[in-house]
Amino acid sequence: MSKATFDPRKFNKSSNAPFSEVMEANFNRRAVLKGGVGGMAALGMLSTFGLSACSSSDSPSVGADQSSVSLGFESIPGSLTDAVTVAAGYTASVLAPWGTPLNNTANAWRDDGTNTAEDQANSVGMHHDGMHFFPLNDEETDGLLCINHEYIDQNALHPAGATRDAITGMRTDVEEVRKEINAHGVSVIRIRLTGDTWSVVDNDSYNRRFTGATEMRISGPVTQDPSVLVTPYSQAGDRVRGTLNNCGNGYTPWGTYLTCEENWPGYFVNTGTRSTADERLGVDDDDTRYGWDDVKGDDSEVADEFTRFDATPSGSGPTTDYRNEPNGHGYIVEIDPYDNTSMAVKRTALGRIRHEGCVFGKLTVGQPVVFYTGHDGRFEYMYKFVSTALWDAADASPSDRLATGAKYMDEGTLYVMRFNDDNTGEWIPLVLSTALSDNYVADNSLTAGSTLGDMFSSLGELILNTPGAADAVGATPM
Repeated sequence: MSKATFDPRKFNKSSNAPFSEVMEANFNRRAVLKGGVGGMAALGMLSTFGLSACSSSDSPSVGADQSSVSLGFESIPGSLTDAVTVAAGYTASVLAPWGTPLNNTANAWRDDGTNTAEDQANSVGMHHDGMHFFPLNDEETDGLLCINHEYIDQNALHPAGATRDAITGMRTDVEEVRKEINAHGVSVIRIRLTGDTWSVVDNDSYNRRFTGATEMRISGPVTQDPSVLVTPYSQAGDRVRGTLNNCGNGYTPWGTYLTCEENWPGYFVNTGTRSTADERLGVDDDDTRYGWDDVKGDDSEVADEFTRFDATPSGSGPTTDYRNEPNGHGYIVEIDPYDNTSMAVKRTALGRIRHEGCVFGKLTVGQPVVFYTGHDGRFEYMYKFVSTALWDAADASPSDRLATGAKYMDEGTLYVMRFNDDNTGEWIPLVLSTALSDNYVADNSLTAGSTLGDMFSSLGELILNTPGAADAVGATPM
């Protein structure tokens, strides 16, 4: 989940009624009394749109004061102890902590923070978040654990914290910055159950790191105009570097991992004129979260590895500066854990937001595949993506998983949710023909009957500012 506690209206400046107001209006309409009924009514609103938790249709309904779950053990009493506590008869052990070497390139991890950036690039990253297990045998005693690494702790990562100039406060140690970039991303780790104990399989060929600098492909609507992705590093606009602030996660029916780029805007700065999209998403106009851009231009810098975090237009075009670098971030990233030679792919069709989680709905042969994702920020929106391709059961075991991902995740329709105060709601398609809400038209002095096509020249441009498009069609801030 998000660690950001920014002003809830800092980025979403629309006049769209938030869910709390919609829910209150709904309650007033139905004259619901105070008490526990309110929470149940809220769940009822969600269930109207198929958004509540799934339940078996042949199971009896469960009331607010009942539980259908049998735990099978005595619950743990409340405690303020700063430790992991498990029920009697159970054990807990550390499996793959930050710094666990994944291959023989990495030195053993040291608690004093003296490991190198190269060590970190070949070891488990920092601050685990979303994760998923991919079995390698039918017994599921051997498999691959994919783990997100959301952010870093500079005081733990370096012997004395981040090194800064005493006068300017700017970062000065490029090795530290490289280490921090390498502590981000995703780890793919082979683990095996021996007896009752899981352990990491050392130096296994499946073990792999995706860092904040790993080259990745990008696909979907944004790539239809490669000029928005062109940088001095990728002049064809078909490659991006790194995945950052990976929070929630998901997986696909065809066996790939989905990692979600959440509070990625804070890693970039643009002190010039920001695009409408970057301003809406929160790319800062003053500073970056960790100051990686402070060391740009260092003699040891390779391929603008630090310069790229400064998105300020400074040259004659995108081939001379990194104004487009943020455009390569904010997506659902697909990884094939079973193929250690494959490149991760950023699936832009699912929107460019601060993603938190990505789950698919019920699979039905001959029907589209549907993915749900949320924008993790106060007063942001809920989305779903409906594939153009119809589900084929044979694709559950494909020969090329990422090609299957392209089939179902590169073409389709992205929707945003709008709730109404009469206990109804709708998924609004984010396509160029969708009409803008009356309130948005009035607030922005647009012509009645305006559509998203009057705001954006292409679907790719719309995706770059997904929340801005959602603002315009009257989506419900959550």
